[in-house]
Amino acid sequence: SESPSAPLKIREPEPLFAAGPSVLGLLRNTYFLLELPEGLLFLDFHAAHERLIYEELKALQQKGPLPRERLLFPVLLKLSGLAWERWEVQRRIWGDLGFGVREVGPEEVLVEEVPAGTGPEIAEDWRGLLEEEFKEPQTLIERFLARLACRRARKAGENPLPEEALSLWRRLKAQGLERCPHGRPLYFILRWEEIHRRFGRA
Repeated sequence: SESPSAPLKIREPEPLFAAGPSVLGLLRNTYFLLELPEGLLFLDFHAAHERLIYEELKALQQKGPLPRERLLFPVLLKLSGLAWERWEVQRRIWGDLGFGVREVGPEEVLVEEVPAGTGPEIAEDWRGLLEEEFKEPQTLIERFLARLACRRARKAGENPLPEEALSLWRRLKAQGLERCPHGRPLYFILRWEEIHRRFGRA
């Protein structure tokens, strides 16, 4: 008698959608569109990069003074009376945040050193923060680190690579980060259930 034939092996079809995140494109030079198993992800890459830099700066600042760099052309600034008084009180804080500032006249200072990786434009941010009132030193530090992170982050229109978007998303997810230092959302997910519902397939 004939031996029974081996069962027919049917090849499984290739999945239509990727199991992990994949980049579909960049929208208006600002938002990356990613496909996830649970839906479509819209990622603000500048805000995402800014938040990650902010977290890195906080960790660095907690270990000690931020690294400085000397300006080729120091910035001369005139301070208001109130800003001058705050500067007198906050000298040590600003020194730890990477500023080297020298008095050169009545309510005039010369910014000679700034946090590494910035430039002379950060001096105006420094003067602006001196005009604000902060009840707690930590609030001042966090506000400045947020400004610093914003200046260092990738800007809209710089055309980052898809690999950068994937890296940003994975790092945000690993750290549980959802908002930028200013409180704006970093991303939102349009779930497949909602998409199906809108097409009448729910």
